[in-house]
Amino acid sequence: MVIAFRGFGRDHIGVLTSRYWHACFVRDAGDPAQAARLMADVATDLARVLGPDHARTLASRHALARLTGEVGNPAEAVRLMALVTADRARVLGSDHPATQESRRWLAHWQKRAAAP
Repeated sequence: MVIAFRGFGRDHIGVLTSRYWHACFVRDAGDPAQAARLMADVATDLARVLGPDHARTLASRHALARLTGEVGNPAEAVRLMALVTADRARVLGSDHPATQESRRWLAHWQKRAAAP
């Protein structure tokens, strides 16, 4: 990652994409807390570089909401997922597969947040 930053810069789309996938792989390796921190940074940078309504920005926000729930904060996951679901519906349409995926995950985290 450091080499990519030096060669292209932190805001290069290829570097941003690599950072997104790095966060996903960190989660898969068993560290969702670190993955959430990485994804939060990526989501912020994608929103700044590509805009808040870009599909990649929305995808990173969706991933951050999921990670937030995975690290034990389902109430915050509900809040974040509700926001990204509304934005995906507005930008992509309510029938878009990405919007539907966010809706399913919103329901999941709502159930988890309500569980004793």
